[in-house]
Amino acid sequence: MFLSGPPAGYAFVSFAQEFAQEFPCTQWRHCVQCNTGDARGCALSTPISIRIPDDLASQLDGIARETDRPKSYIVQKALESYLEDYGDLQIALDRLHDGTDEVITGKELRKKLGL
Repeated sequence: MFLSGPPAGYAFVSFAQEFAQEFPCTQWRHCVQCNTGDARGCALSTPISIRIPDDLASQLDGIARETDRPKSYIVQKALESYLEDYGDLQIALDRLHDGTDEVITGKELRKKLGL
């Protein structure tokens, strides 16, 4: 985060400041570019294209309108959440199938934790 604020000559509006706080770039101009659709040079943007069913697109439009956020933001947050959950699932499955990993009962766990 830049404590001194954006360089002189850059007009900053609240959505750009909010974006910069959530996704700090290496330079303020990148945050402005990412938020205005000009992602050249922005390390945070990789454009992708997907096809989704109409009902899902309608839900996405509604959530974006209700939250006053761009659809790309909603999709990004959903994808981040999914990938985190998927990673956790893979770790759990790996541990489940690892014969050397100790398995204990809930009662034993509570005892070890002093509960």
